[in-house]
Amino acid sequence: MRKRKCTACGAVKALGEFYIHRRSPGGHHAACKVCHRADVNARRRRRLAEDEADFRARQRAACRRYAKTAKGRAAGAAAARRYRRTAKARARRAARTRLPADAEARRRILEYCEAVRTAKKIHCAFCGRRIPKPDRRVAHLVPVSRGGAHTRENLVVACARCTVSRAPRPVRLPAGMEDGI
Repeated sequence: MRKRKCTACGAVKALGEFYIHRRSPGGHHAACKVCHRADVNARRRRRLAEDEADFRARQRAACRRYAKTAKGRAAGAAAARRYRRTAKARARRAARTRLPADAEARRRILEYCEAVRTAKKIHCAFCGRRIPKPDRRVAHLVPVSRGGAHTRENLVVACARCTVSRAPRPVRLPAGMEDGI
């Protein structure tokens, strides 16, 4: 029985352990069937990984193009609305609000926010205009991002325009203005 040495693993095996390859010297592959199969599978996995990376890049580009269309924007807005209703989104929003750990302080803040929502006439603490219900905001005098506390004393009622225009800067109330309720 004739034998041959595998170039991959170095083991000497019978010719039956090698694939037939007519163009190679000796008429058989240089690597045994086990090593040859492992090499073929490794090359296939590399090629699939490269194809997958290329596919993902093409997919991301297609998603970006779709998001720029009217239909894509509508689908994105619908997905955002669905996400906002999930428990994960609610938990993230609650963590962002940084309500105080003190139960009494937290209760006062929540009562104040509820009073803002239900009050009939409310005036902006910054500009003094009467605020319709959709435009009411509870704003911080000293923003939380600038070290302001999330306490009742740091909260005021503001209209949407004043809230956006003042950005995250501390503001002093005009003379004679209160918190708006």
